[in-house]
Amino acid sequence: MTGLEHAKEVAEKLRKEAEASQAAKTAIVEKAVSELSAINDNPDLAKMYQESAEMGAKNVSAELPVLKVHTVGKSLNKLADGNKPNDGWFYYKLTQTQSQSVTAHILTISPGYRSAGMDDTKKTSVFNQILGGVMIVNGSLQPFIMYFNHKKLQNLWNFGKEISKYTKMRPIPIPIFALTIKLTTHQEPNGFGESWIVDFEVVKNEQGTPDLVIDVELFKTLRSSVISSEEMIAGLIDANSINESSDSETIHAGNGMPF
Repeated sequence: MTGLEHAKEVAEKLRKEAEASQAAKTAIVEKAVSELSAINDNPDLAKMYQESAEMGAKNVSAELPVLKVHTVGKSLNKLADGNKPNDGWFYYKLTQTQSQSVTAHILTISPGYRSAGMDDTKKTSVFNQILGGVMIVNGSLQPFIMYFNHKKLQNLWNFGKEISKYTKMRPIPIPIFALTIKLTTHQEPNGFGESWIVDFEVVKNEQGTPDLVIDVELFKTLRSSVISSEEMIAGLIDANSINESSDSETIHAGNGMPF
């Protein structure tokens, strides 16, 4: 067999293998389309698919609804249009949007935990707490979590002390999630420049009393959201905390919160 004949034989073999591979891929796609069509044509089965979508996938990676304060020169956030957020504005990771202030219901504040610091060579650790809530955006609720550490913690603790007068009120205590909270930011100096600090303001009506949730269905929705928020945050803490001596600087929120 000449070299040319051998080359033709190899080329023909590769062509047949490619055709067989493409035919197999096409068959898989056609089968998947057929199965999806069968599901879509069966309302009961389609409903079961929708209701069971999250089952077995709780530990599958997903985009977290992180809300953070954009800091020029430190943050790598980008808006949906490709531009950079404004310095000191709130940036919502899920939708890649920004806002100068946020109106929200706070669902829970985690206990404190320690995670690895930036300087692994010195085995440093950082004390953190996570806040979970829902933003009020055009009449709808968008879940979010925020991380607090270093200088950002003090205002979080001050907020916890402030709302204790509501959560411990008698004869009817007010749950933290029933309050409407406005989040803004201001800058404070640190050892390396300035940090953006989150401020918390309890929104009040014309009478000077807190703007409370009075819609029963919204109250139920927020109350049930506390559980899911606490579960998500507990998972994050389990995955990122490191074992160290306990830190006395801690506050808790959600069920059994002291404030």
